Amino acid sequence: MNVRSYAEDVRRLLATHWWFTVIALPVAAFGVPLYLYASRAFGPRFAVQLTTWYALAGVVVVLAVAVAQTVWSRVLANDTDHLVE
Repeated sequence: MNVRSYAEDVRRLLATHWWFTVIALPVAAFGVPLYLYASRAFGPRFAVQLTTWYALAGVVVVLAVAVAQTVWSRVLANDTDHLVE
């Protein structure tokens, strides 16, 4: 398995596809009201922790979608030579 090849494909996918912005904008837009509500309900310290975990989860989702699309595009292209080494 050529990890560098996959990493380059994922990097290129993140750099060229606009729909990652479509995923990221609602995540960012919901983060502000989440922080404000949690700050009032549970205190600022908890609000910062909650918002940080929420942002990290958003990053993980975007990266998981990028990796899944990279793998799927290789399967559709029948580029399976890297599986048999």
